Amino acid sequence: MKRLRQTLKYNILNLLGILAALAGMMALDGVSISVSDSLYRLPLAGVFFFAGWQLFSAGLSRPIVRRSVSRSAAHTPKLPDGSPTVRRAA
Repeated sequence: MKRLRQTLKYNILNLLGILAALAGMMALDGVSISVSDSLYRLPLAGVFFFAGWQLFSAGLSRPIVRRSVSRSAAHTPKLPDGSPTVRRAA
């Protein structure tokens, strides 16, 4: 359950980062150098892009969890006499 919450947290951070970058692109819509009334959107788009980058990089910083490392000896299959099913060759 804890691993599911952690994965969900990182996925939500990635989603918010993507949405912030899309909001930055939407803020750039209609910006023209020749029209000074539309230039106020440039800093706003910059803020959205910066926030999107920070959220997306935080979402990608998820530690890699390998199941094979956390597998305990109790979960390995055994024969009825208690010996492991896979034996190493001498």
